[in-house]
Amino acid sequence: MDPNSWLPGEPHKEKFEEVCEQYRERIYLFCYRMLKDKQDAEDATAETFAAFWKRMSDIEGEAHIEPFLRIVARNNCINLWRRRGKWKMNELMEEDHRSAAVTPADIMEEREEYRMKRQQLETALAQLPERSREVFQLRYFEKKRFKDIAAILDIKDKTVYVHWRNAKAQLKKILNNGKK
Repeated sequence: MDPNSWLPGEPHKEKFEEVCEQYRERIYLFCYRMLKDKQDAEDATAETFAAFWKRMSDIEGEAHIEPFLRIVARNNCINLWRRRGKWKMNELMEEDHRSAAVTPADIMEEREEYRMKRQQLETALAQLPERSREVFQLRYFEKKRFKDIAAILDIKDKTVYVHWRNAKAQLKKILNNGKK
């Protein structure tokens, strides 16, 4: 693209076509990696370029095009994922209502299985050293970042990572009855 041809404030069809040509494949691959579905990735890519067309005159120079496209593509993927997820969940719920395949006994069995797995995890966690257990609980259950855990426990980031790695390895060994 000719750097002198970028004129913020004026959407140009030729410029739009150049941008589409240059970035379409990159944005599609980005969306595909997030969504893992060709049709959804195509939809997110199309929505991304539609948004670019609407906002093209607001973008200040070529250096800002790709970051804009990636941010919009990411947001489109998240929105599509949420919509598709809700749609799939609704579809599953409708199927569930249509079929009488799930019985109260099945539900009770699933609950019991969940309770047993939860109990196994709690027993395994109790066998970890205290600091490793704290790190694991903050990271796994509370979804804290390593640097946030370091601040909470007043230890270094690398130390948090070592405790995390060790806790996962120990739990895996304990839950697999000592097998690697």
